[in-house]
Amino acid sequence: MKKTIKFQTVSLGSDLSGESDRDAIKEWIRERHHKGGDILLFHLLHLISIQKTAGVDALCAGGVFYRDRIMGCLKGVRDAIITGELDIDPEPVLSDMMELLNAGYRFRMAIPAPHGFELEDMYYGDAEEVSSALLSRYRRFLREMRDAGVSGHILIYKEPVVEEFELMAGKKVFFFNPVHTGPDLELLLEYQDTIAISPGGLDLIIGMTEEYKVNNLILLDPAEETVTRALRYWDPGQISVGGYYQGQPDGYWETIVSASSYTRSLSE
Repeated sequence: MKKTIKFQTVSLGSDLSGESDRDAIKEWIRERHHKGGDILLFHLLHLISIQKTAGVDALCAGGVFYRDRIMGCLKGVRDAIITGELDIDPEPVLSDMMELLNAGYRFRMAIPAPHGFELEDMYYGDAEEVSSALLSRYRRFLREMRDAGVSGHILIYKEPVVEEFELMAGKKVFFFNPVHTGPDLELLLEYQDTIAISPGGLDLIIGMTEEYKVNNLILLDPAEETVTRALRYWDPGQISVGGYYQGQPDGYWETIVSASSYTRSLSE
């Protein structure tokens, strides 16, 4: 006998690659004639609408591309150089969030982790002071976004930074690196028991389960054999399937949703 399992589908955000759809942008500009907006807002609305249309369960707006908006909100920074007291003006970002919320979306927001802004210090003269200032402002910034209605955050990181994990990892903040490595995962698992992993990284995380607790697994872009292997180590309720859009052909999110239905033999 066989049983069909339906996994939750999860978006971890989107990134931009290749040419933008100029016709779609022109149409959006016409529709926004009296509302205003810029290309970043267009991408936010367009990329999350694709997820919604495909039937993704847990939506996520933003991605690494949204770094440009946040860079414009940083005070005491000029051309990625810290020249004065650090602060963050949340209003431009909160304006974008209200556009998404008013359009009916309920979502998490994917943005770079603090170190992803690669700021050069010409003001504080002390690396620990820079880190403390940036992290405290960033935590407040995330709270302001959640207070406005954003349900949580995906922080996309390049390098594992202990201070960021310690201060920010939690129920509302999920750290994600599209390209995991062994040392990276070992450090992250000290602070987070849910991991998003690509098919090529599944054996890596399985090998760590004796030492680290992995309560929930998000399988990115999974093939059927990846799901089959994961089910040998995790219960169906501990597994989700997800994606991080990086300019793939049309139908990317539909493929993720399709992979969420898995037919399992009761003898497995």
